[in-house]
Amino acid sequence: MKHVIMAAVVLASATAAVQAQDSVYTPLDKERCQILLEETEAPGAYTESRCTGHGGWSLFLRSGEHGESSAYSQGSAIPKDFEYGGYVGNFGNYHDVVEWRLDSDGVPFATIHRYHSAVVVENGDMAPTSVLIVTGLRPGGERESCHIGYILASEVADANVQARRMADEIAPLIDCEDHQPFRIDTSVPDVHQLMSLHPRLGKSSGQDEDRS
Repeated sequence: MKHVIMAAVVLASATAAVQAQDSVYTPLDKERCQILLEETEAPGAYTESRCTGHGGWSLFLRSGEHGESSAYSQGSAIPKDFEYGGYVGNFGNYHDVVEWRLDSDGVPFATIHRYHSAVVVENGDMAPTSVLIVTGLRPGGERESCHIGYILASEVADANVQARRMADEIAPLIDCEDHQPFRIDTSVPDVHQLMSLHPRLGKSSGQDEDRS
């Protein structure tokens, strides 16, 4: 059943979240990615590429004139569930570094990837903006990855901290089937505040410490 988290799964996931130890960073050199599909007819021209990741994972990109979408897989086939990179602004592209969050065994369970875009401001000019996208990894799942949430880095001062909290404390709890990504911005600027608004996420182990 969608969005239902069984007790055993929650317990195992919470343990994994607590034991998250470290990150590794991999470069994204789009010139070295393997092009798997190329549609050159305009409008709607795009390419789909497979890029080297970490721990047996590949990052798949779909790039076109309106921006980029991504998906992760441990297989070689093009995933079906690409997700658009920018939830604000138009066009844009992914940053050239991917952060992989690892559990205590060094196995990646989530990624953090910055997406650059632009928004139209009041005077009509384009202003740069960026979003940190937290993606959960689900090896062997029908969907091997999904966007857990977005941190609007242009508005949130400690965006990197919030992205890691979302990766470590929320990503392991999420069922990727039909998940709607969370958002961290000026309206809800903290992951622990977000968790308090969604009882199914439970109580963060770090909430009491933050209030002391």
